[in-house]
Amino acid sequence: MNPHGLDASAYDQFKSFIVAVIPFERNDLHFVIGALIVFGFLLVPRWHRSLWPAVVMLLSTLALGVVMEVLDLYDDLRFRGYLRWSTSALDILRTVFVPMLYVASQVIVRLRRRGPNRLEDTTNPRS
Repeated sequence: MNPHGLDASAYDQFKSFIVAVIPFERNDLHFVIGALIVFGFLLVPRWHRSLWPAVVMLLSTLALGVVMEVLDLYDDLRFRGYLRWSTSALDILRTVFVPMLYVASQVIVRLRRRGPNRLEDTTNPRS
């Protein structure tokens, strides 16, 4: 049985087990998953020196979040009889939130390193 008193799939039972073992709410698990992915990304040498691996990490996290929510939507349809689109959309945003913050911070750092003068167009000098 899941927290709603309905039958549960193996995926929902696994999530319930994780929530029972780890002191987090079900919605907080999405933030934790995103943070663990960023932490794992930072442990790989030289990956954090370039922006492209960070973007790939963000897109991979997005894909994982979508897959998790497809499983949740399937459970919703199967056990509730309807889809909870807004809940799933929020869960996807929760999953990618920490990786998005990391990528945004890296973009800001790289733009600041360039300096304000490097962003100007020098191909058309004004006469």
